[in-house]
Amino acid sequence: MTNKINRPVSDTKKSLSSRLSNFVKILTSIYLILNVLARVIKRLIDICILLEMLWHVFPHEKLIDILTWYTSASYPTKQPDSKSNYD
Repeated sequence: MTNKINRPVSDTKKSLSSRLSNFVKILTSIYLILNVLARVIKRLIDICILLEMLWHVFPHEKLIDILTWYTSASYPTKQPDSKSNYD
């Protein structure tokens, strides 16, 4: 038995099955990429919320000192003093 373009029907089914399988693989890859991207965005939002809360809790100058220490390329041997002169 052959189809309209004179290929055996089993080849057409294999081709359809192969295409469907590839389509599912592509959809799965897109889902995984979007899932990772969503987690990264959620983490960034959490960090922004945390920074905003810290901004309201600490005096601004002290928070800037802590962030500068944390993001510096070479960490100093000790963290900035927990006691603040700004209180």
